Amino acid sequence: MTRRRSLLMSAPGFVGAMTAGFPAFALPPAKLAFPRDHGAHPGLRTEWWYITGHASSGGREFGFQVTFFRTRVDATQGMSSRFAAKQLVFAHAAVTDVQGRKLWHDQRIAREGFDVALAAEGDARVRLRDWSLDRRASYYYSMPQLDARGAITLQGRRFDAKGKAWLDHEWSEELMHADAVGWDWIGMNLDDGSALTAFRLRKQDGTALWDGGSFRSAKGDLFGFNRGEVDFSPQRSWTSPVSKAVYPVEWIVRTPADFYTVKAVIDNQELDSRSSTGAIYWEGLSDLFDSNGKRVGRGYLEMTGYAQRLRI
Repeated sequence: MTRRRSLLMSAPGFVGAMTAGFPAFALPPAKLAFPRDHGAHPGLRTEWWYITGHASSGGREFGFQVTFFRTRVDATQGMSSRFAAKQLVFAHAAVTDVQGRKLWHDQRIAREGFDVALAAEGDARVRLRDWSLDRRASYYYSMPQLDARGAITLQGRRFDAKGKAWLDHEWSEELMHADAVGWDWIGMNLDDGSALTAFRLRKQDGTALWDGGSFRSAKGDLFGFNRGEVDFSPQRSWTSPVSKAVYPVEWIVRTPADFYTVKAVIDNQELDSRSSTGAIYWEGLSDLFDSNGKRVGRGYLEMTGYAQRLRI
């Protein structure tokens, strides 16, 4: 065989060897589907999740590598005992200290089960005692500047109403990061036809764990915000007489698009949903002002995790 042919035959997916007169044995073609295929495939004998990277801190440079492996033990598959080692999970972790010119490493192994080791199906979630790998992500889209028409009946009086609406749709494995207690979010339809969204995931100490957002121009051009480009600075607060939570009802929100001021139309827009989702949060109509103090839009401000850590 030529060298190129040898390289092709050693690629992942081939379980046999190419020798003279004998064909290679390959796995059948498979159409990958996510997030399902981020998870484990216990019907196959071996599997791994492999992460490598580099990082720096104060002029010190490091490389890092973490690998979780899963292997099926064929001889135990027919056993009914919970103690049968049907799937083994093991892991390697290593850090390269560039300046110190040293590799630091460790390794672990355990059979799956008994809340010790896990390689879950459906999405990437692998655990080996206190080592873990989780893929936290969500699917999310917004549809701003929607024309809205309808009728509102309030205390027996009907109001035929029209205006602008904003649709958010998200589906996810996790509500939010384990270190977050809640979030602050705005979705604003601007009067000129543009749209602004900005958010931050908030830690217990009030600092941002993550932030982001986007600005869509009236022509439909979309500008995404990177992490660290959005800042929420509270200006005025309101205390709920029901939950005693203190909510910032006026914010300065810094984005790459502009510095905006967000003001609640009324202060008391706290929702007590403990009989359904179990959460208490603030979500209400708010006005948007640009850096010159001109009112330029209206939308919604949402604040969670102020009464207690958000749980649903």
